[in-house]
Amino acid sequence: EAKNDIRDTIEEQGISDKVQVVEEKDYLLIRLDQEIFFDSGSADIVPEGKAVLSSLAPSLREMENEIMISGHTDNVPMTNKRFATNWELSTARATNVVRYFVEAENLDPLLFTATGNGEYRPVGDNNTPQGRQKNRRIEIKILK
Repeated sequence: EAKNDIRDTIEEQGISDKVQVVEEKDYLLIRLDQEIFFDSGSADIVPEGKAVLSSLAPSLREMENEIMISGHTDNVPMTNKRFATNWELSTARATNVVRYFVEAENLDPLLFTATGNGEYRPVGDNNTPQGRQKNRRIEIKILK
């Protein structure tokens, strides 16, 4: 039921091309492209990203499952002073998504874990622009 609610929300938001919902044996995975959440090199959630998170919050609020938020980047080295590495950037992004769910949407903080994976769990080829784009993402994993 949660999967259907989440899919409906994604369609209503008009972001089906930037979001994947994958059902695995032990979890439901929502994979969100970074471009709808963050500017390049930033961990601050843009207004469009906040709207997406707010639209997902009612479905998540109905659950008592553990929810893991993971940040991922491509392998292009960081060039700003705020984050020394992609690992730090991915961790800050995941943490900000958790904070948004907890602070703005009043979801239960006991259910959430934030992790940063940097470039170390790619889903695309980091040698192509399209692959790097796939690797820059936030994943919401709802454990069963």
